[in-house]
Amino acid sequence: VGGIALTGCSPEAWPDLQPGTTPSPTPSVIVPEGQGAPAVTRTQAERILTRISERVSAADKANDPKAAAERLTGPALVERETNYRLRAKLTSADPLPAIPSGDMTAFLPQAKNDWPRMFLAVVEDADGVATMMTVTQDNPWAEYKVAYISSLRADASMNLAADYVGAVAVEPNSPLLLMPPENVAAAYADLLDKGNKSEFAGMFDAETDTFRPLVAKNRATLLENFNETGKETGRVSFLAEAGVSEPLSLVTLDSGAIVAVTVTENETIVPTDNDAVIKLGDNVVVKALSGVSQSSTGFRTRYTDQLYFFVPAQGSNEKIQLLASRSNVLDAKVVEKE
Repeated sequence: VGGIALTGCSPEAWPDLQPGTTPSPTPSVIVPEGQGAPAVTRTQAERILTRISERVSAADKANDPKAAAERLTGPALVERETNYRLRAKLTSADPLPAIPSGDMTAFLPQAKNDWPRMFLAVVEDADGVATMMTVTQDNPWAEYKVAYISSLRADASMNLAADYVGAVAVEPNSPLLLMPPENVAAAYADLLDKGNKSEFAGMFDAETDTFRPLVAKNRATLLENFNETGKETGRVSFLAEAGVSEPLSLVTLDSGAIVAVTVTENETIVPTDNDAVIKLGDNVVVKALSGVSQSSTGFRTRYTDQLYFFVPAQGSNEKIQLLASRSNVLDAKVVEKE
């Protein structure tokens, strides 16, 4: 029987066999009928993150994307693959921050008896900087991998279930939230481009959003710097759009959900004069990723934003709140000639 019980489980999914390590639900905790067991315990999750951190750290030192892919997936892997390419060509490029491990200040496992499954974790470093991560496992034999990773807003709060109860995932097209998870990225991208003129502006909380002002400031600075020399012969444009990564969501105690999505930001500079060329000057990042220093057709640089939102339940008077954000360069290419 013991052999059957362990068949098809990765070592990281095995239960802790020490007495007293798993608390029992108190009488006040009501577990919805049919809800599965938590995917992992807090102790298991901390051990998983430690192993992920060690493996990714080794991959970072070796600049090895295949090694990183053993413990990263989705947008968390994509941003590192770009960073490795950049560091291979640009010795001054900084590595991405290490995957944090240690005691978790917040932890929410998915309540599910089969796969794929996930858990949400927040780890705080010695300086008080908190990192939020979604960690997934595709099947019983696969290792857990970090899919999303972002910096948690300093004053963010989340109404999470007890970790020994867990939470169910939210379907991407769920009508039970103020906005279905699959629509959040596109709506926020529209907000980044149009600001208060966006049709979705009233649905997002602007007061707690620390990311939107940063994007607006960066765009304004780039435009100002470009216009100093290139206004008469070139044009800068910006376009944000929903990323390709699947949204990952877990319900909160107030019937809302923590939703992780990606947004892709496009920054395009093209000449408007047939005799003009776009020169990169001291933009070493775009030079390294594109492989050239100038172009007669221009350049397009893309950034990937990993974002966490709290999305209230349908009918709630609350607004969608940005909880965590992280943005890194995705690629830079020469604009193809039309």
